Amino acid sequence: MSTKTLKVVTPGVPAIVKESSLGHTVLDSFTLISGVASATPGTRTSHAHGLAYTPTVAIIIPVAADDNNDNAKVVSLVSIDATNVVVKSSTASIAFKALVI
Repeated sequence: MSTKTLKVVTPGVPAIVKESSLGHTVLDSFTLISGVASATPGTRTSHAHGLAYTPTVAIIIPVAADDNNDNAKVVSLVSIDATNVVVKSSTASIAFKALVI
């Protein structure tokens, strides 16, 4: 009963589901967003997630501008509300992707 799978429950809307002997139970829908953190390090920026509910989890993944970048780049989740994911970064203008659940 703990196996997690991706299944399209509503066409065009992926969902995380739990498989069981009774069938599939939808846990939550999710979205993947892309954004760029503020040009000023430490400044909060809001990015719309477009979900119809207030999510509880966002996994933030910095996207390196080039393969030779030796500097560690961090984009931190500040908060999530009914419409936005709020992040801040350690350096200027870090591109990121966020899986919002």
